[in-house]
Amino acid sequence: MENERSSSYSSSPYSLCRHLNHVKNRSNLRVGEPSIEREYPNTVEIRLTTLRITDLTETEADLIKAFVPVAVDDVREGLASYTETVEHAEELEAKIERTVDLIEET
Repeated sequence: MENERSSSYSSSPYSLCRHLNHVKNRSNLRVGEPSIEREYPNTVEIRLTTLRITDLTETEADLIKAFVPVAVDDVREGLASYTETVEHAEELEAKIERTVDLIEET
């Protein structure tokens, strides 16, 4: 059974995500209540009281341990990219407004 479970998925993040979707419906996953704190308009803090997955194979545990930091970095990079895109869009909008104002003055 152990080898059968361990060999059924590769080390790719996508395989792990598919597996975790399966795992979340199992009794070995415990998730506590989330809370969201918003101290400032531009800051959100998400807290989970617990996220515990038990009864894993060693391969599953290794995959989760390797994947979670990468996933967090991907989210961080995605948010940074989104922020840059929004800032660039705002700059372009300001330039367009100035151009329209100049055209209307002539």
